[in-house]
Amino acid sequence: MRLRRYGNPNHVVREHQPGPADGLCSIDSCPERHASKGYCKKHLGRYKRNGDPNIVFTKGVSRKEEVGYLGAHNRVYSLKGKAADYVCECGDTAEEWAYNHSGVQERTAPPNKNGYEFKYSLDPEQYVAMCKPCHTEFDSSELRLAQNHLKNSSKS
Repeated sequence: MRLRRYGNPNHVVREHQPGPADGLCSIDSCPERHASKGYCKKHLGRYKRNGDPNIVFTKGVSRKEEVGYLGAHNRVYSLKGKAADYVCECGDTAEEWAYNHSGVQERTAPPNKNGYEFKYSLDPEQYVAMCKPCHTEFDSSELRLAQNHLKNSSKS
């Protein structure tokens, strides 16, 4: 039976663990009814996510110091909201968050399928809301400046 159900004849079936005698969450300050493993739904979710039911992460704050390109943009979105709620420098409604290439906490993403390495920052304050045409033009001008810098430094 164990071989057929679990794929392992030596599989140990865990015994049922009853909840607390009073039926409440095992976290002292929590008045909610327990759902599983002695925790209410909220603390059970924290336990599954973080391995500890007492760890609370606030929205917009990453659990990691270092995040990738998408993580950095998600952090900006969490802290500043949608770019569409802002106005671009040209006066149109913004559509995207654009990194201002200030160099503050700058990172380089691994090359995409076209071989382009995107620059991004871990600091959400280094992003400005732009419409797509302005964002494209801004990034293109930054790329041209970087290419010119590389050409000039290779000549030296």
